Amino acid sequence: MATKEDLEFFNRHCQGKTRLKYEMRSYQEMVVNQIRQMSEDNQQLLYFKNKVVKEKKHSKAMEESFGIVTEKLRKTMEENRIVRRRTKMQHEEIKEE
Repeated sequence: MATKEDLEFFNRHCQGKTRLKYEMRSYQEMVVNQIRQMSEDNQQLLYFKNKVVKEKKHSKAMEESFGIVTEKLRKTMEENRIVRRRTKMQHEEIKEE
């Protein structure tokens, strides 16, 4: 990598528009901080992937529960209809007697 002095030396000895513009940044800023940020992003990505898996499992469990409850409700409604019909028939028989 070129240092600040290398670029200044090049600019002093070059002719015309070939002068190089440069900006000095620390190793900490350009490498260490970027690696740290990538590591944090990776951890966050894993966290969200795990969260999505848990949400999918929860959603599937809720769908299954909903299906079971719906089936029980349907059966209960059918049983109630039958009981009402029998009760009505018994009521009519008692009325006739």
